[in-house]
Amino acid sequence: MLRVSAYLILLLAGAANAQAPEKMRFMLSNFPPYAFMENDKITGVGVKLVEKILKGAGIEYELQLAPNFGRVVQNIKEGRSDGFFLASKNAERDGIATFTLPVLVNRWVWIVAAGSKLDPRGSDFKAQARLGTHLHSNTHVWLLENGYTVTGTPSSINTLLTMLKMDRINAILLAELVFDDALSRAGQPADSVVKVLHSEREFGIYISKSYLADHPNLLERINKEIRKIAIKD
Repeated sequence: MLRVSAYLILLLAGAANAQAPEKMRFMLSNFPPYAFMENDKITGVGVKLVEKILKGAGIEYELQLAPNFGRVVQNIKEGRSDGFFLASKNAERDGIATFTLPVLVNRWVWIVAAGSKLDPRGSDFKAQARLGTHLHSNTHVWLLENGYTVTGTPSSINTLLTMLKMDRINAILLAELVFDDALSRAGQPADSVVKVLHSEREFGIYISKSYLADHPNLLERINKEIRKIAIKD
């Protein structure tokens, strides 16, 4: 009798586990104001927006924070996470994951100190600029692919600000909102730098190709919710 009861308990526990909803595992780069830790909780303008999309699609999820996008991409490659956001497209990411419809538009900007003789629009800028950007971000990838001299790649945006102020680098390429947030948090006035638009890039959610192979309708569910937000906006 005891053996039968124990068997039933194990059987019921197995059934409960089988019915439990699977949680998508997202790893995000620490990239305020899009994603960051506050009061022991991962939050940010990107996090709040994507959480709305995932909940609308009926997707259970969990979030982890990494210091940079390099760690995020590596975890996808090793099967330790199922997706990441918000991110712009590049070839490496496209090789391991699928990009959703765009969620936001991300502006990349060149930044130089006020009074600098460097002009990002000038023909000699590329030869003269000692550049800094966020480690393993898409701006970092783009700079390397296009032959720029990159001498500062910290994981901390605050460190980038310090490097620019101390002339260890003389220009930055970064997401505008990320830079503006760091400048404000550091208490530095907006007119202490000059910004020049580099380009506008679509920001979206990347989902592991292996995860999508096991969940073939997932991408359309997410894209359906993204379309709803775009219509409302």
